[in-house]
Amino acid sequence: MIDPIVERHNADCNELLEAWRAFLDQFNAAVKAEDASGLTPEVEQRFMEVKARIAMLHDSFLESLKHDKNIGQNMIALVNRAITLRHMRRLSASDQKKVEIEWHECYLLLNETVGHLAEERERLAEINEFSHNMGVIRERIFLNIKWFFTSIYFKIIVAVGIIAAIAVFTPTSVWDKVRTMKGIGEPYGAFIDFKRDKLGMGGPYGSVDSFHESTAGKATEYTVGESNTEKAGATATFLGMFDVRGQDSRDFLESAGEFKSATITPSDAPQVNISMFFWRERDKAVTFSTEWDAAKLDMNNMVVQVFTGSTTIFHVENVLVILTGGTPEVREDIRMRVFR
Repeated sequence: MIDPIVERHNADCNELLEAWRAFLDQFNAAVKAEDASGLTPEVEQRFMEVKARIAMLHDSFLESLKHDKNIGQNMIALVNRAITLRHMRRLSASDQKKVEIEWHECYLLLNETVGHLAEERERLAEINEFSHNMGVIRERIFLNIKWFFTSIYFKIIVAVGIIAAIAVFTPTSVWDKVRTMKGIGEPYGAFIDFKRDKLGMGGPYGSVDSFHESTAGKATEYTVGESNTEKAGATATFLGMFDVRGQDSRDFLESAGEFKSATITPSDAPQVNISMFFWRERDKAVTFSTEWDAAKLDMNNMVVQVFTGSTTIFHVENVLVILTGGTPEVREDIRMRVFR
């Protein structure tokens, strides 16, 4: 295969070798002549052209060097000091000798570099270009993978993944307590709202208002209205109607941390009243809803059976919802369309 960079370095260094020899030849001719009469403007111009050629090719020489770059850099320094041949002639014998020594160091290094470039061209000529390119691609992929797994970005991704896994798979009962912690509750609540509303993965609500806003947005086929019913008025409805957890159901509902009421009206049916009882702990809403479902199965309890005809009770995460009014069919339709 042919490497264009190696080819360019090889051509430039070979040309530089010729120019470097010409530099010494013109230097020797000037300093060893009996007088300076032969240093005509034409001779000086040729010396300037040699110097310019060396300066132009010098970068390729430096790029090709594997060692002793300080000697390679000294080549251009020597050229810059050789202002003119007449100037070089006026140098002391020791300074002229120093020029020869420095030139010789650069020449040996340049000659060695030309040899290495020739060997590299021969080595590349024996390589299949496709195999070489595939090797380069594999090496770059490996280096990129190695860089990624040792970079700060990978560590951040791992940290975020661990935090997300803990937040998603930790039981809700544990996070119910986290939501109440100062400094942690608010960001966690925002995460749970996103997980529940955007990803459909469930999770407790942070307040009864956030629950109402979330569910009201689904009531596109109904008219949602405000209600002035307070928690005491809503719980009074249950006074003596049935027993929950060994205590009056009214007292249990009054223990809710937050309460909100609203109305929802279908287009062709009577208005239904909504009472929403909010607890931080999800198990309270679940317990009330579950025991109410169990009580409905007691067909001998006529009070409960009558109450069932006008009321639908269920929970959504940590909110207990009680629908009153309308028909059982309308209330069930609202439950499935709005609160599911």
